Formats: sequence, structure tokens, C-alpha cells
Amino acid sequence: MDEPAQKTIRVREARDDDFASVRQCMAEVFRETGGQKTGEFGESLWRWQYLENRTGSIAILAEDGETVCGYYHILLFPMCYEGNPARGAMVQDVGTRREHRRFGVFRQMGAFALECLRARGIDFIYTFPNNLSLPSFVRNHAYSVVAKVPVYMLPLRCGPFLEGRFGLGGFGRAAGFLLDPTYRMLFTRMKPLETGETIEPITNFDEQTFPLTRDFASLTRVNLERTAVHLNWRFFEKPTREYSVWGLRSNHQLCAYVVMRRATLFSTECVLLMDFGFRAGEEARFARLISDRLSAAKAEGAALAVTMGLNPAFSVLGGLGFLRIPERFNPRTFNLLVKEVSQSARPAIFAGAKWTITLADWDVF
Repeated sequence: MDEPAQKTIRVREARDDDFASVRQCMAEVFRETGGQKTGEFGESLWRWQYLENRTGSIAILAEDGETVCGYYHILLFPMCYEGNPARGAMVQDVGTRREHRRFGVFRQMGAFALECLRARGIDFIYTFPNNLSLPSFVRNHAYSVVAKVPVYMLPLRCGPFLEGRFGLGGFGRAAGFLLDPTYRMLFTRMKPLETGETIEPITNFDEQTFPLTRDFASLTRVNLERTAVHLNWRFFEKPTREYSVWGLRSNHQLCAYVVMRRATLFSTECVLLMDFGFRAGEEARFARLISDRLSAAKAEGAALAVTMGLNPAFSVLGGLGFLRIPERFNPRTFNLLVKEVSQSARPAIFAGAKWTITLADWDVF
């Protein structure tokens, strides 16, 4: 519980000469909490995320004397609300040193962050806090829990999943040989390419991407503007270089794209569907693109396909065999929290069904 402050803590925006101390504080918190960024975190990743993005960021610190004891990062994004431009923001890395918890540091940083957002004319802010941070966002800063964002999973090979996630060893591998054909028969529907369709790697997003991201986002009322500049920064400029991007063309026209990466989840080698888009009316081609890429991932050793998000297009994945993970089996709940920052009423931001969200909106992957 984040209780009233009992220390003299100063909260302010970080300056250039603070950045190294902020990163040191982050690294200590990651190591202590076992955060998912622990293995890859460093200066290059931090600079890419908070200094090299084109749309702006706010880095806030808390200090106890000369010691940085907390950090609170926000990315600023151009958004779309009901077809009109809006200024959005997303809370990302936040934390406090262990010895400074329970003194209201997180609450102080959050209140200061809201002041900064109002001064910059931001319309609304959203985030996906972990279970430790969620109560403070709701209690102290009046964020609304809008939705539990669904997580979807498709077993590509059941054996490794049963062996790793449930520790069944050889029995799990053997059971997988029996379950794989049954699951494919009952749930999985492969979608072979049709005449004139080709799948190619995408190495740079350009103007051809705009109709796809526009049409995909138009299925909802609230979304981040996935411009070519944003997508290139998010996937191709990230220093860890873990993404592959694929596009389906029909008669040389780009009709759908998907961003993928490999990761270990549920103690299993997974392929993550990070982001996607397609032209209006091209759901079938989108499904064929995903089907083709999942077949390739399976051949390369992936045992599970995993994604999460909000958009009516996720129903297409159900036709390929994806199932929604029940909350009791979900190791990380994605609670979408939203807060109106400006004085303008935007009721759609408080309805989960109105949002477009993909795994790319969560900064950890």
C-alpha cells in the first residue's frame, strides 16, 4: 500500500545529466523484482524508447537528497478518437527503490505526471500496470479499469507446451503426439494462399502501409496512429532487433502485414503476434498470411502462438484455432487503465470495445 509520505522527496522532470542515475535506479528495481526487461535493459534500449522516438516523452524522477529513488516514464502519442486527431499518452516504466516504498513516492510522481500532461495539452492517458501498481493508479489518481485485454493462444505443438508449462517431461511429449492431430482436426483451419498471392518480408514501413493501418484502426473508435514513422521506430529501430515483419501481396498490392517475434512464455518457445493490419474487406487474406507464417514458425521450432489485443479483427484468429486463455491460467493480466486528462468529455475511451490494442502497445515486448 502506497501510504502518505514520511520522507522529504523531491519530484521533477529528469534532465540530461540525470539520465544515468535514472537508468541505474531502473536496473536495481528490475534486478530486485525480476522484471521482464531485466536481461535486455541498458542505455541503448532506454535511449531508443525515451529519447529517439519522434513523438515525445516525459521522464520523471523522485530524489531523496542526491539519490534517485524513483522513476516514472510516459510516451506521448498522436491518437485518433472518433475519427478525429487526439493527443494521447501512455505510462510505461515506473518504479521506486525498495527502501523508499510505502512513503507515497509513487503517488507523488503520478500526481506530478498528470500536471505535466495537462501542461502539454494531452487529452487522455492509458497504461497496463502490473498487479502491484494497479491499486495506486485507481485509488490515488482515479484511473478507470476499462478492460481486461484478452490473451489468445494457439498450440502449434502440444508436446513442448505440456512438457514445459506443466512439467510433464516425457509423458507430456508423448501426449503431445496424440493431441496434435486431434487439435488440428477440431480447431485449426489452415488457409493456403490463393493464385496471385505472395508473402514477402517487409524491411521498412512506407506509404503502402497507411491504408492497412487506417482500415484496421477504423474498426474501432480509439487508437494510436500507426504511421510508418511510428512503426519503423517501434520495430526496426529498436536496438534488440528481434522482430520479423511479413506482408501479403495480391497482384503486387500490399493487402496485410504482421509483425512477429520469438519469446519464451509459459515455459515454452513461442511466436508472438505483435501487430498487424489489413485493407478493408481483406480479412480472408489476413487469415492466410497468419496461417502461412504460423506454419513457418512451427517448422522453426515454435510450440505456441500467442497474442493479445482489442479489435473486432481478433475474431479472425478464432477461425485459425486460437483460443482465449482463461484468466486463471493467464500469468500476466493486461488491465487497460484509462484517465481523461483534458476537460473534454470522451466517453468512448472508457469502453474497451471501442479501442484498438495489440501486443505492440505493451512496451515490454
